Amino acid sequence: MSFLSIFRKIIKKAAVTALIFTAVTGSIPTASASAATDSWPDCPSIKAGSAVVMNVDTGTVLFEKEGTKKEYPASITKVMTALLALENCSSLSEDVEFTDEAINTGDNESSSIGMQIGEKLSLENALHGMLLASANEVANAIAIHVGGSVDNFVGMMNEKARELGCVNTHFANPCGLYNENHYTCAYDMALIAREAARHPDFVRIAGLKKYVIPKTNKIDETRPIANTHQMINPAENPEYGYEYCYAGKTGYTSEAGYTLVSCAKKGSMDVVCVVMKAGCRADQYESSLKLLDHTFKRFRMETSDKVTLDPAVSGSALYTRILKKDPVAVFTASGPAMLSIPKKCDFDSVITDCTYDDSITSVKEGANIVGTIDYIYRNHKIGQTELIYTGTQNLSLIEATAPASQSAVEVSAEEYSAGLNTFFTNIRNFLFDSKKGIITLLVIAAVVIIFIIYDIKVLRPRRKRRKRYMMHKRLRKSSGIDKRHIRF
Repeated sequence: MSFLSIFRKIIKKAAVTALIFTAVTGSIPTASASAATDSWPDCPSIKAGSAVVMNVDTGTVLFEKEGTKKEYPASITKVMTALLALENCSSLSEDVEFTDEAINTGDNESSSIGMQIGEKLSLENALHGMLLASANEVANAIAIHVGGSVDNFVGMMNEKARELGCVNTHFANPCGLYNENHYTCAYDMALIAREAARHPDFVRIAGLKKYVIPKTNKIDETRPIANTHQMINPAENPEYGYEYCYAGKTGYTSEAGYTLVSCAKKGSMDVVCVVMKAGCRADQYESSLKLLDHTFKRFRMETSDKVTLDPAVSGSALYTRILKKDPVAVFTASGPAMLSIPKKCDFDSVITDCTYDDSITSVKEGANIVGTIDYIYRNHKIGQTELIYTGTQNLSLIEATAPASQSAVEVSAEEYSAGLNTFFTNIRNFLFDSKKGIITLLVIAAVVIIFIIYDIKVLRPRRKRRKRYMMHKRLRKSSGIDKRHIRF
């Protein structure tokens, strides 16, 4: 029998065995099957250049497409302008005066509500004009009111972006008109919108369908305005109305394409959805609606009380100092954290990652905030809370400096341990948390099964025949029996 025919028989038997197992158990026999079923959901296919869906409560990125790719924001810039106005002004009744710089800066054909030089609006009315009607001269006037000048306000915008953790953002104006140095990304806009969504006044104003700006010191007529966001005010496109959308902002320039920020909440799941570089209005809204629907279908909110806390951190000076002073130290979470997780999440796979504040030099009796706890699932941060050490007495954690050689050895050992942990963690994540890893496991398992079957069906019988042959050969040699009468 040829090797090829034997190999074909082996493959056939392996396939039959797998089919029988699948029929009986209803699943494919692989160690990584459970990992595949509860993996992080893939981002649905959308017709936008980039997008991010972020949970408002936890900051978890639920879906992402080219999240950090540089894009031009257009008028969704005004979310940052509104955020800074709400943070830096003491009252919404403050008067915002319209100067020549505010009205005549930028494109004269851009969005406007026809404000005049010297005209005044309360900050409340100005925010309505900017967020609902997307009026650029109003954005400029708010910027001058808050920062003293447009340039100063732009500096405040960039400083706030750094404070929020933005990774690819630089603002050049408060309204979003095209400038090659005015750019951001979907992830950064989600950070900005998440922060804005925490302000009740932003949510209240940006969630209105219509508003009437009253008469001013210059104009003896009211100005009716309508929200341009079709999920909130679907007057022009009823098919885009979305009952869960409670605030947002639209944007468009020829360079930016269509951009959209949408804040939506269903049950306890509160998210911001950002799409950028959509080719048309239909793509702008259909991409956003698809992302939001997928989010609410595939994710849920849970509390962290089901997750076991592991406070050990290799290399943390504070953790080491506390254990030396208090070998039975008790570390806890400040309270149950909200977690945004896939609906098929296996809670046994949720782990904690503690970060200690190594600058702390003393602790008091009672509860002490000593760091943060990040909850991690499939390499995604799904929630965070404060890490608490409960002391039984006041302790000083300052220690004498160790000799240089001893310190070097200790650091080296810690780095070695941390490196090993990282190495094995990366291997585990590759094998169980990615499609390539699961395919690799399947291939290895198939090769091992084929080798075992080949060993049983071919190699072992061959070794037995060889052994019998050698035994009879030794017998003939010792007894002189004619080999022709020996049957094998």
